[in-house]
Amino acid sequence: MKRSRIMLGIGVAIAIILITLILIPKQLVIAIPQSEIQQELEGEFPLQEELMIFATELRNPLVDLDRATERVTVTVETGIRVRGTSEELIGDAMLSSGVDYNSDKGTIYLTDIRVEQLNILPLPQSLVERVTSVVNGISTDVIDKVPIHTLKTEKWKQWAIKWALKDVAIADDELIVTLGR
Repeated sequence: MKRSRIMLGIGVAIAIILITLILIPKQLVIAIPQSEIQQELEGEFPLQEELMIFATELRNPLVDLDRATERVTVTVETGIRVRGTSEELIGDAMLSSGVDYNSDKGTIYLTDIRVEQLNILPLPQSLVERVTSVVNGISTDVIDKVPIHTLKTEKWKQWAIKWALKDVAIADDELIVTLGR
């Protein structure tokens, strides 16, 4: 009698595990519209930093999804001023980034941010490397901490298991993120 109850309990536990494994999907595909990424980043700008002799401001981000590189591109208006002066040199910087996933928070965010291009005229060539470093520092410190999408925890399929980033692709005006277990 006691042995049959134990066997029944084990059988029920195995059945629950098997049903759970069958019902919980092995992957989750999320389509994040470019407009959602744009909206999330706009809330973080303008970014300002005073470093060395420069006062730098990044403003007016414009998000673009680059199919060729499968990276997110953010072009920002860039203002550079030598501290103590009022004249501002204005141009733009094109940043690119990859995408990563934080399974503990259920957030997708930009990472591996790089300054791909810096166009500020008449910035002397001798200062381009320093200004690029400042712009890269500001963008890395802020942009890669901003979640561009958060999984909705009320959907049991999304919080039932810990997901890991499997693939990132760009199609039309959407970032397609595949998470799996």
